[in-house]
Formats: sequence, structure tokens, C-alpha cells
Amino acid sequence: MRKHFAMNLRILGTVAFVALAILWFMKGGHAAAMPVAAQLEAAGDVDAHVAEYLDAQELVRSFESTVGAHLPLSTDNLNDDNVILAWQYFNDQAAVLEAASALLGVDVSATITVDGDVVLLNDYSPFDYSAFLQEEALALLELTNGLYSDAEVYLEDVRATGDAMAIAVATDNVVISKIASLLGIRGVLAGFQDAMVEVMGDELSELGKQIDQKQVRKALGTVKDILSKLTGEKFRKKFVEKVGKKAAGKALAKIASRFVPFVGWAIVAGSFVWTLYEQITDESE
Repeated sequence: MRKHFAMNLRILGTVAFVALAILWFMKGGHAAAMPVAAQLEAAGDVDAHVAEYLDAQELVRSFESTVGAHLPLSTDNLNDDNVILAWQYFNDQAAVLEAASALLGVDVSATITVDGDVVLLNDYSPFDYSAFLQEEALALLELTNGLYSDAEVYLEDVRATGDAMAIAVATDNVVISKIASLLGIRGVLAGFQDAMVEVMGDELSELGKQIDQKQVRKALGTVKDILSKLTGEKFRKKFVEKVGKKAAGKALAKIASRFVPFVGWAIVAGSFVWTLYEQITDESE
């Protein structure tokens, strides 16, 4: 984050230099050739651009608190409609963030090619909730050997057994199926699951406890920790070991593209917490 804001300050310095140059030009020997109205218009344009830049900086600085202000409450009993509205809000915010980031110097159309696949370097594209649910159902079927496609039914049945170990495994499966579906990497699900459990078992366990206890803000922090570790060296090595270098490279490029400048994982984590809270919380408690 510090590097990004250092870059922003350098850009702002450039804008200020250009503004001074224009003003110098207007006040110097060439000013006589420029009508007074044109001089005022040029000065106004510079002021407007500087104001836009400062507004964009303020937007990206406040984005974390914006996400925090739009999390489900611990007293909420959610349904799909609540989650759809929340996702739409985050999608709208992502579009605003993309525009602000472009103004601050980010190449929002930049791409990288990984084994023939073209991937956006910074992916602000909206999440489709209907497509996510379809992907999640298929992922959960794979992780439960064809037994379950619905997270709520799955967790309800496993909780009814009272088996703490089975409940922990089910919770992990739900979390992993959601992350893989949200990030679009269901094609390498088995290896992704193995690597996550081996590298992030403690974080997955902690997240399950936080959601069960309705500690939404703590869960948001844990989700960000998990997402950050997905692009860390330890996970990368384990993931490559499980699925091979080529498949891992493509999946990791997709994952990393969602870590966008200035706000990191905020959009993904906010969207994820809503659907996780809605489906994993035991409303009977």
C-alpha cells in the first residue's frame, strides 16, 4: 500500500508541475497571445484535474471503511436476496474504484499471458452471484463425493451427528468450495483443497469458529489472511506439488488478479463474507 501511495504522490507532483507550467506560460511572454477567458478556462481545467485526483485518493483511502460499513450484522438472518444486494453494492463500488485507480495511474486494462491464457493484471470485473452458486454447487458435489450440492443442507446434516471432526471437515469444504468458485478455479479443486488444508488448516479452523460465533468483522480479517496466503510462497509450492506447474500457474494468475491496487482483497473478502455468513451460520442457535 505504501508503494502505491508513494506512486500517487509522484503523480500528484507531476500534476502540480504541469499546473505551474501552464500558469507560468499564461503569465509569461506568451500570455498576451492568449485571451483572458482562455487563460481562466485553462487554469480552471488544472484545478478540476487536481480536485479529481484528490477525490480519487480519498476514495481509495476510505475503501476499507466502506467495506467494513457494509458487512452483515451479527443479528441478521440472511437469505439470497440480501447477498445479491450486497454483491451488487460491491460490484458498483468496484466500478467506481476502477475509475479512480485509472485516474491515479493504474493501467486497468493491462494483461498477462500464462500458458496461452490472457488474464487481467488487475481484475475489477463484477461477480455474478447466479454463476457463483452454480459453480459452488458443482464444487461441493466434488468435495462431498456427490452427496451434497447445497451448503446449508450439508452443514445441517453434519452438525446433527455431533461429530466435531466431521463438522470441522464440512466447514472447511464449504469455505474451500466458495473460494474456488468465487475465484474461478474449480478446475483444480482437488489439489486446491489439499494445498489449502495443509498450508492454512489453522486459518480455516479459526474462520469456521468466527462464523459460528457470528464474529463477522473478525471473519473478514481471517478471510483476507487466507486470500493473502494463496499468493504466498508456501502455498504456491504446495499447490504446484499437487496440480503441476502449468495448472497452478494459471490458477494463481486468476487469484492474484483479484488483488487490486490500493485496496487489495477488500472487494473479494467483502463479497465472500456475505455468502459465507448466509450459508454457514446455524440460525437455530
